[in-house]
Amino acid sequence: MSLPASLLWPALIFVSALASDFLQYVSMSLVWFFFTRHKEKQLGADFEGSFSWSPAINYPGYTFFWLKCSLVLAGYLLLGVFIYQQIKLVS
Repeated sequence: MSLPASLLWPALIFVSALASDFLQYVSMSLVWFFFTRHKEKQLGADFEGSFSWSPAINYPGYTFFWLKCSLVLAGYLLLGVFIYQQIKLVS
């Protein structure tokens, strides 16, 4: 069984969306790990208070999230075009 050539782009886009999802988790895990490690060194491991951070710390996660959403939407659109063309061929 072979994959029709017109499904290669949707497949590539969906794989890219999965990669973006993975990168969202990895990037934010690393950002928060290094941020909390920095604060731990700065304030001490036994610090009980609270501290603030810039909202910009979440920008990598937001970027990968919206990229993932865009890729999934594009993949579904291309997949829908393929299905529509197949239905037209049958009828």
